[in-house]
Amino acid sequence: MRSRQTQVRRMLILALILSFIGPYVVSRIRSGGRQIRTCIGAESPAVSADFKSSIRVLTYNVAHGRGPIDDNWKGTAAEKQNRILEIASLLGDSRADVVILNEVDFDSTWSGHEDQAKAIAQAAGFPCWVEHRNLDFRFLYGSLKSGNAILSRYPIVDAKLVHYPALHTAEQFLAGHKQGVICTLQISKTQQLRVLTVHLEHRSEEVRVQSAQKIVEAVEKSDIPLIAIGDFNSTLPTWPDAEFDSSGRNAMDVLLKSKHFAIAPESTPAEWNMTYPSIKAGVAIDWILIPKMWKFSNHRVLNSQLSDHRPVMADLVIAK
Repeated sequence: MRSRQTQVRRMLILALILSFIGPYVVSRIRSGGRQIRTCIGAESPAVSADFKSSIRVLTYNVAHGRGPIDDNWKGTAAEKQNRILEIASLLGDSRADVVILNEVDFDSTWSGHEDQAKAIAQAAGFPCWVEHRNLDFRFLYGSLKSGNAILSRYPIVDAKLVHYPALHTAEQFLAGHKQGVICTLQISKTQQLRVLTVHLEHRSEEVRVQSAQKIVEAVEKSDIPLIAIGDFNSTLPTWPDAEFDSSGRNAMDVLLKSKHFAIAPESTPAEWNMTYPSIKAGVAIDWILIPKMWKFSNHRVLNSQLSDHRPVMADLVIAK
């Protein structure tokens, strides 16, 4: 009798453990096949036959909708959802053609399980978007699915993963890590543009340098003009709070020394060029890197406190 009771208890304990761990294990097994999702609205956008001579792009780390604070659990889901709508309004008013979002949630407990990329795209009037998961796991009563998104007013031709190195292999296996995605856009009937999302590891310049080398490899392999845009977590070597790896290398320096990119601003840093933190910005870590032969006709950091980062917007002149 005791033996049978012991066996029943063991089975109950095992069932309880599986009920908690099972959803997590399944979510991690499935995560590899759902890192990238391409979404099209009710109607695919029309493509102009005319050569596109300029384009407006914008990058914004939206910090999961939490605002300028640094705690994802503070505030209600309703407050975060309202803030996401405010961000969508800002992006709609910007009239940007292409937007990169960092730290955007697709199904996370702390933001009320809202697909923030979809909510922003639809409210801001973007007919196409790509969702890219960096973190992806679920427990019995919660989940964390977040990463990057590309919002586009042009048709999306394809989207492919760019593998950045992880800081810790165990962390990569258990939760995921920051990677990138290259999205090809059809901006006119004769033109395509590639956009590479960037959100580099914030804890190590060495990992950022290795990731920058992956970005250089990506642009060297592309026969289509490519812009790299997002939160690099790295600034120019002579700018405030610049960091270096053990060999004295800096991620932004690696990118610029590749001679593939033009950048703005290149002048002496000023407060209005800084992007983080949004309340009193003192460092520039959000960047738009464009093909060397293109030009910036306008570049500015927007003074918004809807996130802990400020958005960066640029008008680009496309070389024929």
